[in-house]
Parts: sequence; structure tokens; C-alpha cells
Amino acid sequence: MSQTQKKDRTSSLLSALTAVPTHEPASSPIAVQPEPATAGPQLPMPPTPTKQKVIKQTRKGQGIHFYFNEQDEQRVRILAAFLSSQGEKVSDSLIVKTSLRVAQPNNTFLAAYQEAKKADGRRSKAKELNAR
Repeated sequence: MSQTQKKDRTSSLLSALTAVPTHEPASSPIAVQPEPATAGPQLPMPPTPTKQKVIKQTRKGQGIHFYFNEQDEQRVRILAAFLSSQGEKVSDSLIVKTSLRVAQPNNTFLAAYQEAKKADGRRSKAKELNAR
């Protein structure tokens, strides 16, 4: 390519880039025709169904009453104090649940059961009533 051809090409490209467009933009937006009114009142459109979170219903526990003697209450308090010192929020129910999960069916458990059975005041009262 010669020098004159390059200049002609460059000038034609520059003129094309700087040229003002020849088409005229619309001076007013397109008018939208309103829909004709119907005879009766319009009902609102029902909402479109959206995906809702499925709430899994869990089974709640039952209220159970335990009768503790003073020694048992003291043990619960000691365990509560230990857990509190570790930064845990504690309830008597959680202490009993934790104890059940830690307990193993062995001779130590059997001996503790027999000791608790002897200390259970309800059992001794029932035996006294039946003996009369």
C-alpha cells in the first residue's frame, strides 16, 4: 500500500467515526393505548405461587417428673457448676440427658441403681402400706 492510500483510508475511517447520524430520533415516546374498561369491577390477580420453605416438624419430648433426694440434687448442682465453668448454659434436664448418654450398662451402673433403689423413699412407703 502506498502512503496516499493509507492516508485516504485513515481519513475515511475518521470521518465515519466522527460523522453525525443521519436518522432522526423519535421526538415523543410511543403512546400506549389503554385497554377498554369491562362491565364489572376487576378482581385482583391471585399472587403467583412462590417456593416456600418446608418446616420439618420434630417430635417434642414429654414432661417427666423426677423425685431427687438431697444427695441427688447436690450431684446435679455440682455437674451444673462444672458445665457453667466451661461456658455452657445449663438446665437440669440437659444434665439428666447427658448422664443418660454417658451411662454404660455395666456393674458400676448396677451398683449405683441398687444404691438409688435403697434410698428411694417412695419404694419404702409402698412396702409399708402393702405390709399392713
